[in-house]
Amino acid sequence: MMRLAIKAALSVVFLCLANATIAQQSCWARDYSDAHLAKHPDQVVRQMVVLFEGQADGPGELGQTAGVEVFFRDDPRPWSNGFYCPPDAEGGALCAIDCDGGAFVVSWRDVDTILLKTNGFVVGVHCDGEEEPKTRNVSDTGAAETVFLLRRTGIDACPADWVQ
Repeated sequence: MMRLAIKAALSVVFLCLANATIAQQSCWARDYSDAHLAKHPDQVVRQMVVLFEGQADGPGELGQTAGVEVFFRDDPRPWSNGFYCPPDAEGGALCAIDCDGGAFVVSWRDVDTILLKTNGFVVGVHCDGEEEPKTRNVSDTGAAETVFLLRRTGIDACPADWVQ
């Protein structure tokens, strides 16, 4: 249900931002190995997938919205949220959630690699039954800033219900 809500939010933002330019979707991901996690015991994220979509004026730019799906090392469930990502002059973006749910900055490392830097942002999961939705913070334990290196992947790596 959370994924459908995020897709709906992304679609509304996309429709509001769309104009005569061609929309872009791009998927970025990283699945951290057990060896990597063993070397970085304070890292809480096991896997991250980001879908950018919306207006992009050139092939080196990201879309204007993002859906983020995270799997934590201690939880097999997907946690996700949607972001608004106005582009910056270098083709990167500051992606933020309303009501101070946090943010991340996206910068290019090379044409197929981005760096996602954050002081923390909130992702949520809806539970079955009567339970209220829950949230978790995406940041390394005790870190002032957390950096995720993500690589461009095929669009099929993003959740199917997010992709148009």
